[in-house]
Amino acid sequence: MTTVEPQPAGSEPAHKRRSPWLWVSVALAVIAVGLLVWGLKTQSDLDSARSDVDRLQAQVDQSAQDGGAARAAITSVIGALAAQIGATNADLAAAEQQIKSATDAGAQAAKDAGAAAQDAIAAKGETAKANAQAAKADAQQRVAESKAGVAAGCARAYVSTLSGLTSGGNVRDQAAAVVSQLKRITADCKDAFSAA
Repeated sequence: MTTVEPQPAGSEPAHKRRSPWLWVSVALAVIAVGLLVWGLKTQSDLDSARSDVDRLQAQVDQSAQDGGAARAAITSVIGALAAQIGATNADLAAAEQQIKSATDAGAQAAKDAGAAAQDAIAAKGETAKANAQAAKADAQQRVAESKAGVAAGCARAYVSTLSGLTSGGNVRDQAAAVVSQLKRITADCKDAFSAA
């Protein structure tokens, strides 16, 4: 038979008694595993963010290339159009003067056409009527020529204004200035066509 040796009072059996260092070690191991998981998750998030930044930077670079290509194409088209009609930034004032001159000529031609029509009505003889009709036709032709002059001046003014976009610098500021100028030119051209 086996005898059980009595344990001294206040002591616990050896298998039930654990060292506090064991509990501290387990707690530190759990903390270390938690920190490892947290560190791996953070690194994964960082890698994902870097990947997103690289992708977005590639898109920005592509957009910049596309924008540069579009600006170059627009510059080329406007430059070719300006060359065809002989418009430059310096020609804007000349184009506006052309519009004014054509408008004035058209207004005078319209007055002359009205006077010629009155003369045709008042003419007594066939020769006088024929002369009045010829004067009326001449005045109407001058009205048409003045409208063509207004149209040419407006086109030159538009192209001259648009060529301002190709001069470089801040595109938004240039675009705002060009839009403002185009609105003014459009109003002037409408007035000129109605007066001519």
